[in-house]
Amino acid sequence: MEDINIRELANLAGVSIATVSRVINNPQLVQPDTREHVLEVMRQVNYSPAWTVESRLSSRSRLIAFLFSEADYYFYSDIRSGLESIAGLRGYTVLYCPIALEPQRRSQQLRTIFEQKLDGAIWALRDFFPEDIEMIGERQVPLVLARKYDSAPTDRYNCCYINFVEASYRMTRHLLEMGHRRIGLMFENVSQQFMSSFCQGWEQALREEAVPREEALLLNAPNSMAGGYAKAMELLEQNEMPEAVFCASDEQAFGVLKAAHEKGVRVPEQLAVAGFTDSPMSNLCDPELTTIDLPIYRLGIIAARMLFDVIEDTGSEVTPGEVMLQPKLRIRRSCGNEKPINVLFE
Repeated sequence: MEDINIRELANLAGVSIATVSRVINNPQLVQPDTREHVLEVMRQVNYSPAWTVESRLSSRSRLIAFLFSEADYYFYSDIRSGLESIAGLRGYTVLYCPIALEPQRRSQQLRTIFEQKLDGAIWALRDFFPEDIEMIGERQVPLVLARKYDSAPTDRYNCCYINFVEASYRMTRHLLEMGHRRIGLMFENVSQQFMSSFCQGWEQALREEAVPREEALLLNAPNSMAGGYAKAMELLEQNEMPEAVFCASDEQAFGVLKAAHEKGVRVPEQLAVAGFTDSPMSNLCDPELTTIDLPIYRLGIIAARMLFDVIEDTGSEVTPGEVMLQPKLRIRRSCGNEKPINVLFE
């Protein structure tokens, strides 16, 4: 018989896909009669998942993987405490796996990681790569998404994510309220999903104030201090700097501040600068950086809880769900705020 997938196997056995997944991943949680029936169907059609049911019955690896794009290493550094606060209580170790952006390297790294026996994984790469996700699915490893992906099937994966659209909208609204109209958006054009979310919030805020969208204000630069510095120097030397620059990371914003200082451009009087992520240095630079505080620690807690709900599934049919976390606007001095307040919680 030709190879079949898990959905076809479930249809042949007359059970749900979730039940087949439990037989493969957590067979000790399935009623013996049901388990033996599914196993018999698997034998009849010669269905062989990467990890055998016998191995799952005998032991677990007590390892889970957190997968993220290597360029986002700093962005996800705070997630470690959240993940480990949950994983540690259950006796699990978290493997932190920075993944390359280049497709061939990315796929090879993921295959190497999943050659290990993993009890689950959390996916936070910049985009949803169907071919790599399919490879993980073939190994029957429970997977939770820690970012919002438009192309991800919502009926297959639990998902928790930060609302990047709202983050961009709030910051752009703040800059507009400070009197700025030509607001540049600086980001690294390597993730269609993030770029779309980032631009969507920016465009929504501009549209509400009837401010025209200018293509020239989309500023592509590497997501680093050096990247922000180089792009800002280019704009300043060509006399094309907008009134305000909203950067996709605090590191980019620090680079813009450095370039402005070297060129004698006063911040915020002549140029407003905003960041994204609320890094520790954002409150120490001069002027203090207005930025977006992202609930990364909480994201780690919720993602881990979602994953362990799947790993330790007791047999109930649970429809995959999603949790959206809201960012906070941290208003400081780099955009023109003069109020005697350091932090604004919304």
